[in-house]
This record gives sequence, structure tokens and C-alpha cells, in this order.
Amino acid sequence: MKVKAWGVGGSIPAPSSEQENYDRSVRLLERFVLDIRKTAMFATTVERGKKEDLETFIQTYLQTLSPAFVSGYPRDTTCIEIQAKDTPLIILDAGSGIRRLSQDLTKRTKLNPLNTKPEYDNQIQLFISHTHWDHIQGFPFFAQAFNPNLKIHFYAMQNPTKKLETVLAGQQQSPYFPVEWQHLPCEKEFTELTPYNRKTIDVGNVKVSWIPTDHPGGALGYRFETKGKAVAIATDHEHRDIEHPGLVNLAKDADVFFYDSQYLPVEYKGGNKNTPAGPVPRLGWGHSTYEWAIKQAEASLEAGTKQEMTLVLVHHEPARNDFQLEQLLEQAIGYAALNNVGTDKQMKIELARPEQTYTFEE
Repeated sequence: MKVKAWGVGGSIPAPSSEQENYDRSVRLLERFVLDIRKTAMFATTVERGKKEDLETFIQTYLQTLSPAFVSGYPRDTTCIEIQAKDTPLIILDAGSGIRRLSQDLTKRTKLNPLNTKPEYDNQIQLFISHTHWDHIQGFPFFAQAFNPNLKIHFYAMQNPTKKLETVLAGQQQSPYFPVEWQHLPCEKEFTELTPYNRKTIDVGNVKVSWIPTDHPGGALGYRFETKGKAVAIATDHEHRDIEHPGLVNLAKDADVFFYDSQYLPVEYKGGNKNTPAGPVPRLGWGHSTYEWAIKQAEASLEAGTKQEMTLVLVHHEPARNDFQLEQLLEQAIGYAALNNVGTDKQMKIELARPEQTYTFEE
């Protein structure tokens, strides 16, 4: 199985501003000047005057820096790709990140390079956590939907008042979008999932299960599992005063757990105007913190038999810049260390970033 993130931001796409790009350049130059004082390597390279030597030095140097200095963290909204052997291509959510995935798919000879079964070559299975706009807004720009030979199977939580197809069609009706839903030539199929249905769905070799999460209007967390390897994804969930038992089971023995970490603990409680998200409390907004991400992941890790898990902090706050995102990661790692997380079993904590890939061998 191969899992790749294409959109990891929350609430709304948040491209870097001109000021943020300028600040990144300044920080990079400051860091570079400080670093070259520690070594004669750069001066020696420049004296040689060989382009290939300079290019090698630059590439080597850039690899020593965090993404905030180099590429940043493009904050398209949620879209995660799952590939598995002899299985249709699986996608979780159709936020603005699905446009990035679409561009990559147009370059491939097969939608899912791990598939060898012809009947799956023209299928996509699209699981939607919930239909808030940031999780479906990219679909009108999904080029593969304009292929009449492609079938897209949509899955989402059952809504008692509106059909899934009606909700998806709504964002493309005039005057919101020039191509209306019914004019997309791909074949469409829909499955509405009952929130408390404990059954699984088999998609090729992948077993898909789900549980409801705490989010306004309702949402689903998903688990994708094949041949003993599993990834759990809960992008929109608000913690309570105890670990969510459904999420404990969803992520039990998962190799990777994507968990909503949009807010700092102080932002969630409110009252601090100096944080990027501002002083307004976030209680009831449907999102969580890195502290509860760690608590939730630790509960799942301890409940299972596997000895390690990667916790991926996802659904980034759009007001947070790249360096502030990395500060959040540092705080999360520090919190885990202070609370002795990972003393019995190993938990690796990472920050979700676009094109981040997890590969699981058989």
C-alpha cells in the first residue's frame, strides 16, 4: 500500500502571501550567512568557479534545511491518495488538493500503478469525510471527471435531508460554476454510509471501515487496511475530556494515523490574541489540538499489538505560516517527551505536508 497526501490544510486554501515569501527569503539568507561562517566549503567551491560544484553544494545545503526554509507547506485542503495492489485508485476527500492529484494522474500511464487488474483501470473510489466545502471544493477541477470512460464511485455519510449527489451537484450549479454536475461525462455511482454501521467495504484488496467523529453536521473517520497494513484518517474531529473510543479502535494497530491538529491548546481555549488564530475560543468548532492528537494516538497504540505508529498532524490552521507550523510540531514533540509518550511503544510525530508519501511493503 502507498499513501500520499495532496492537500493537508484546513478550512480554506491558504497560499503563502507576498510577505510570507519575502520573510522566507530573508530567513534563508540569514541562515545561510550564519552557516557559511562555520565552514570553508562554500568559499572553496566559489573559488573553483565550477558550476557543477556550486550546484552540488546548493543541493546538499538545501537538504539540511526544513521545508519552511525551502518549499514551505502549500496548504491546499484535504485530499489523500491510497494505492494498493490490484485495487482501484482510492481517494480520501476532494478538497483543493485533488487538483494537484489530478495533475499528477494525467502524467501516469495508469491511475493506480500498483493495479494489474484491467477491470479497475478506469475506476476511482472517492471517500468523503463530510461535505463541508473545504472537503469537496476541488472536485469541479478534477480533470478525470471529464473522462467519459471513467467511473467514480462516491462514498459519504448518509444525510437524512439531502442525497449525496444533490449536495455535490449544488456547488456546480449556475451561477457558481460554468460546468454543471449533470454535464460531467464520467460515470457516477453513490453509496451513502450509515454512521454506526460496523460493517466494512471491500475495495479490491483494501478493507474500508468508518466511524462518526465529533464535528458540526457530522463527519466520518476512515480506516484503509490491506494485508496487515493500515492507515487511519480523522481530519475533522473535536476532542472531548476522554479519548474517543471509536477512534481508539479505528487507529488500533494502524501504521499511520492522520489526526486533526488545527489548533494550539491555547487557541482552542481562547483568550490569547498573540496566536495566529486569535483570541476567540474554538470550542464547538469541530477541531482538535496536538495534545489530544497525541493522547488519542497513544491510546490506539497501547490498545494494539504493533510496537510503533506514525502520528501525522493534519488539517492545518490557515492563519499559521510555515515557521509557525514547524513550531507547533516542536511543541507537540516536546509535549510527548514531557509526558513519556513512546516509552513502551514508539510513536513518531510528523507534520503533514503535500506529496508526503508512506509506503508499506508486503
